[in-house]
Amino acid sequence: MWTQRPTSGNNIAAQSYTAFSKSGPILAAVASATDTLVFSNDGATFDTTTLPATNNWTRVQIGGLNDDIIMATGDNNSDIYVGSLTTSNDSTIVAGNWTTKALGTGNKNWVGLAYGAGKWIAIATDGTTVISTDSGVSWSAGSAVTPGGAEEYTDLIFGSNAWVASMKNSDRIIYSADGSNWYDAALLGDSTTNAWKVGYTQGAFVLSLIHISEPTRQAEISYAVFCLK
Repeated sequence: MWTQRPTSGNNIAAQSYTAFSKSGPILAAVASATDTLVFSNDGATFDTTTLPATNNWTRVQIGGLNDDIIMATGDNNSDIYVGSLTTSNDSTIVAGNWTTKALGTGNKNWVGLAYGAGKWIAIATDGTTVISTDSGVSWSAGSAVTPGGAEEYTDLIFGSNAWVASMKNSDRIIYSADGSNWYDAALLGDSTTNAWKVGYTQGAFVLSLIHISEPTRQAEISYAVFCLK
C-alpha cells in the first residue's frame, strides 16, 4: 500500500523532482531550476537545505565510509557540490555546509553519480567520467566506454562490488569492477529506440526501459534483471 506524503508546505515550494538518494534514515531529493535540496529523516516530515547554486539538478547521492557525505550535480555543469551529514539518531543534512568542487571537465550533462568501494564516480551523457577517492575534495579523469552513434549514458549505480552504467539508443550496458577499466555487455532484444535506467536491489541489477519515442505511454514498461559474475 502506498501513502501520499506531500513535500510542499512548511515553507517548501512545490518542486519538479529529478533525482533522489536513500541511505539509512535519510531520503534526499533534488529538482529542476532550484537551489533547494529536500530531505526527510522519516519519509513523513520534510525539510530543506540551500545548495550553492541554482541548477537543473540531475543527480544526488549519499555515500562515504559512514554514509556521511552527500553530493549533487546537474546539467551543463563543470562542478559538483559536496555536503555532509550528521550521524546522530536523527541524522540530518548539515544546512549551509556545502562546498563547490571543480571537476576539470568543462560543462557536461551529468547523469550518473555513485559511491562504492571508497570511490565516487560521476558520468556524463557523452561518457566523460571523473573519480574521487577523497570524499570529493579532488577529482581525476576516468575512462568509461565511449558511446557510439546516437548512444548516450543515462544512469550509473554501484552494487555487488561493481559499477554498472546504462544508455539510451543502445543495446548494451557498461560495467566496471574497479571504476577504472570498463567493459560492455550486450542486452538481448532490440532496444535501440529506448532509454535504460539501472537500479540495484538484493544482489541483482535491474534495468527499466523507458519508451522515449512514446512520452505519453502509460503501459508496457519493460524490465530486465541480471547479475554480474
